[in-house]
Amino acid sequence: MLGRKKKRRTPSENAISVSNLPARETKESDLVAINRETGAVRDPERRVEGEGREVLLARRGIDPVYFILVLVLLLFGGIMVFSASYADAQTRFGDSFYFAKKQFLFVGLAMIVMPVVAAFPYRIFYRFAYLAYLFTVGMLALVLVIGFASGGAQRWFSVGPISVQPSEIAKVTLVFALARYSSDHRDRVLDRSPVERRYRRPRRAGLLPALGSSLYNVFVAAPRVFVTYMWRGIGPQLCLLGVIDVLVAAEKHISGLVIITSLAMIVMYYAGTRLSCLATVAGAGVAGVALLIANFSYATQRVNVWLHPEDYKLEGGWQTIQGGFAIGSGGLFGLGLGNSRLKYSYVSMPQNDFVFTIVCEELGFIGAVTVVALFAALVARGFYIAKKAPDTFSSAVAFGISAHIAIQVLLNIAVVTNLIPNTGISLPFFSYGGSSLLVLAAEMGVMLSISRYSYIRK
Repeated sequence: MLGRKKKRRTPSENAISVSNLPARETKESDLVAINRETGAVRDPERRVEGEGREVLLARRGIDPVYFILVLVLLLFGGIMVFSASYADAQTRFGDSFYFAKKQFLFVGLAMIVMPVVAAFPYRIFYRFAYLAYLFTVGMLALVLVIGFASGGAQRWFSVGPISVQPSEIAKVTLVFALARYSSDHRDRVLDRSPVERRYRRPRRAGLLPALGSSLYNVFVAAPRVFVTYMWRGIGPQLCLLGVIDVLVAAEKHISGLVIITSLAMIVMYYAGTRLSCLATVAGAGVAGVALLIANFSYATQRVNVWLHPEDYKLEGGWQTIQGGFAIGSGGLFGLGLGNSRLKYSYVSMPQNDFVFTIVCEELGFIGAVTVVALFAALVARGFYIAKKAPDTFSSAVAFGISAHIAIQVLLNIAVVTNLIPNTGISLPFFSYGGSSLLVLAAEMGVMLSISRYSYIRK
């Protein structure tokens, strides 16, 4: 009736109860239709995991904490690129702002890319996950033919003024592909009881028959169950990983190979793959890396430089030694922003992989801890978004992207402190580079897109 005051609905009343819906993956059509009506989406999968409690899923804005952390890291990183690079830029190009102008241009583009990607529903990434993976495989193969070489490795494309490294894109698209497979084939990944029922013999009455069944199950059935589960459950995932690994190894990109393989293992484990299977794969991977180091001279030299940098100053040991001096000379509070001494032709190309050493020298221990704390907060918030994500695909993607940030930060700091060989690992947000920053901004956009959807329990 006209003039009658309409009752305002509470958020919980405005969400759709899914306690009686069938367990299936959410469809894009459901998302669009329901969001127009109520601002909520169905989430049947969380009903299964809700332990009998009623589960509601509501659409909301992007995660403000995550967004603020990304902005702080973008701006902080841009400032440190300028501070670390102006001496090198003046020496090489006669313009102390040479690197800073380019970096802040890409920071501005990153601030455009991130909200644009965040505006897409995350199910778009699910729909095109395999297509993006195939596109990346094509780029990895093509770069071996028409890419340009730098530092003895051919792994870059030149697109105008931008250098594109396909292996950086592969880290993201592989996470998408693995997450989609885990979402589409949850039964294969999580449950191997059908395989066990197929091969295992039931315990028989009597001592000898029972002993025979037990021996058969241990020495015959168990290996067959393991192999069958490996093939049916995670075999396709290993194929997705293997294709990428072979192409990245052909580029002589050991650090990319380690990061991509570690990231894939983490995503597969998070999605439910048994640890025993992943341990087998990890053992094979370690053996493969050992063979690479033993049979390729460039890999062997990296290990020698790591162990004895003072004996290989012209082959990379100089950068490691001077980076150590920079870290040690910072003290507790540092020399002050812009006051680094070792960026003047001592630490080579300080705006790239060794930018963290300049952070330590100029901002000291306090500044270094602040940077690490910002990354830790970003990763922790990413794990929180993954925990609240509405389905298997979005949760695995959010966890994978957060793990990617964590792995890259830990390995970069390990490289500059000489805990592991120097293999060219950049520090996210801080190392100079346009294409890598744009790819990272797209990843952050995906995280913000996923953060727009979460579930709550009554």
